[in-house]
Amino acid sequence: MKRMVALLETLKRTAGALKNESVPFALAGSLAAYARGGWSDPRDVDLVVTEDSVPAAEKALGRVGFQVFHPPEDWLVKASYDEGSSHSMVDVLFRPAGIPVTQEMLDRADEIIVESVTMPVLASTDLVVLKLLSLTEQHCDFGPLLRVSRPLREQVHWPTVVKSTRDSPYARGFLNLLTELQVLGHDAVGLPTNRISPAEGSSDRKE
Repeated sequence: MKRMVALLETLKRTAGALKNESVPFALAGSLAAYARGGWSDPRDVDLVVTEDSVPAAEKALGRVGFQVFHPPEDWLVKASYDEGSSHSMVDVLFRPAGIPVTQEMLDRADEIIVESVTMPVLASTDLVVLKLLSLTEQHCDFGPLLRVSRPLREQVHWPTVVKSTRDSPYARGFLNLLTELQVLGHDAVGLPTNRISPAEGSSDRKE
């Protein structure tokens, strides 16, 4: 609870700084799911910006007391803010999961009031796509994805998710899981409806 309060305060400070400097951005990650009514267990504040907006975002955050640094990963910039015993991290992402952030992606964001501050929040479809594309052999935990997908399922355009993640076997596995759990119908994700059930598939055949 204490961590969540600190992150929300950091989010408000971050959003205010970027808005004051007219830097286009959208809230992403677990806090975007939280803003849209979904489950959230955030470890940091995730924001997306276009790559050409990164220098302006760095300056805006620096002006309100954030320490900005560049990690080895070449797809984000990190910023930290310390206030007494509270320490929060902000990830400014411009190429999350290998997907360049575009102005079109930011235009699809919705203005939502988060903790009394109006800010752009990544569209649910884009949010799910980025979360699915972040799945790898080393990071393949379906639990948090389930807790996001269930409450947001009516907000997501699933055919777009299927199309955007079709090259990822991990994403395909998760989408299949959603249908098996009846979170989604098979038609929602374009899977065939005449699949053999496990019982039928395991029956022995005698010649």
